[in-house]
Amino acid sequence: MFCTLHWVCIAHFLDPSNQQLIGRSANQTDYSTGVVRTAVFTTAIQVASRFVLVWAVQHPFPSTCQSPIYSSMLFAWSLTEVIRYSYLALKLSGWEPYAFFWVRYSSYRVLYPVGILSEMGMMWLGFNEARGQSDTQEGMLFQIFLGVCLFLIWPWGAYTMIGHMNKQRRKVMAVDKSQ
Repeated sequence: MFCTLHWVCIAHFLDPSNQQLIGRSANQTDYSTGVVRTAVFTTAIQVASRFVLVWAVQHPFPSTCQSPIYSSMLFAWSLTEVIRYSYLALKLSGWEPYAFFWVRYSSYRVLYPVGILSEMGMMWLGFNEARGQSDTQEGMLFQIFLGVCLFLIWPWGAYTMIGHMNKQRRKVMAVDKSQ
């Protein structure tokens, strides 16, 4: 838990999207020390998506952050993490109200599609900005990279992440019913 709190304190002084990035990176640290149980592969997908959005879209094309899509992306990211870590904190304290349990394992059905579509929307905005710079090598590289992410990697990642959460939900709901 110290690792996450340490990173959150540092992230407090940074941009909101960077706070998310640091928080997800800290989650990998928490996993490796046994604080949280999470699949390394799916966490790596989430961390990688944050890195792409921050460093391949937001940083080179800051005007994309003026879009409401940016706000919906941060909202989905943040609310997902607030729910997840609030549930974890309550569970670690020995109190696990069913309402929190249900929200933890059901909210992804709304928040993941909002987040994924917002991420794809941000990449589309970045792709269009890169297209405007396609006369430069850097613009072409961004356009190719964002195109590959948008049309190949993100659909697969969405399928993987939602499938993972569906399995997790079935597993924990089955255990909850048997108790």
